[in-house]
Amino acid sequence: MPKEDYGELGNQLAHAKTKEEFVAIGMQLFQTPAFKKKQEDVLSKEWERRQNKGGTKHRRKKHLILLFWLMGAVLIVSFICLSLLHM
Repeated sequence: MPKEDYGELGNQLAHAKTKEEFVAIGMQLFQTPAFKKKQEDVLSKEWERRQNKGGTKHRRKKHLILLFWLMGAVLIVSFICLSLLHM
């Protein structure tokens, strides 16, 4: 079913702020009693996947920034040591 067919509940699902809210709205959209527990698990895993999607990229960026700061600090300390040796 395309996203447009979900209506207001689909919009709420796309903008859910908590895992519980996401699962509850999803369950309202997909009410089939035989698969209710399975759907809860699928929606819960989808929420976790969405939350982890941008985490790796952000973490990698932070690590690169830290690496460049450390390299800069090592260069500065190296220049200071070299200048002290030449005195």
